Order: sequence, then structure tokens, then C-alpha cells
Amino acid sequence: MKVIVKQAGKPAEITEVDFKYRNEVGKLISDDKITNEYVHIKVNELAMVVDEDGLAKQLPLNFFLETTNPYYPVQAIVGTVVFCRYQYENPFEKEIWDYELRDVDEDDVAAVNKILDGATQMKLRKEYARIYGK
Repeated sequence: MKVIVKQAGKPAEITEVDFKYRNEVGKLISDDKITNEYVHIKVNELAMVVDEDGLAKQLPLNFFLETTNPYYPVQAIVGTVVFCRYQYENPFEKEIWDYELRDVDEDDVAAVNKILDGATQMKLRKEYARIYGK
């Protein structure tokens, strides 16, 4: 399956993986066991997978992300991030282990590029500094 990997300080890259499930992409983030945090970029389609403890581990800043949370409207995303498309299944209708991966498509790449766009990141960096004084 094809996923998008974004390492801190490097451009995003489409990467081919042999994983079947969404939770397996955490192996691209760290060799250590991590707690995967799933941030939905497109609900039930495209998720951003990060190390939930990345801030506490003081991982390097990767990019900023605008959120719908009024208390934390801009988040600093740290460490390696994996964007992955998955096949949603309703867990109340079908027994599942985890959501199965699908190849990212052109729309997914466009959505990620929109987040990582230089002008967007500059705007979010300024907003983050204004809100958090950093």
C-alpha cells in the first residue's frame, strides 16, 4: 500500500509499505513501541498517524495543523508523521481488527500538500506564536 511519510525538516514522500492495517504504520514513525494517535484529515478516509507522546519526548517540530478545537486551534505536530488512506468499516456491524489500508490517491496528496503549503504554514506559525506566546 502507498502512504505519505513526512519527516521533520524533509519534504513529504509517497512510500510503499507491506502493511495491511492502519495501526501498523506506526512502525514507520519509530522502532520503539509508540502510542499511535490518529488525526482525521478526511473523516473515515484519510488519517494522519503521529506518536501521541511526541511533545513529551521533545521530538523535532514537523509542521503546524489547524484544528476545529476552539481551545487549541493550532497544533504543533512533531516527529515523523504518516498519512494513510483506509477502508472504513462500521465496528458495530462487522467485527474488525483495525481499518485496512488503501493506497493514497491524488486527492489525498492534494489534501496533504494543502496542509504543508508554505503560505499555510507561515500563517499557522504566526497564529501559534500569538496564541501560545512561542
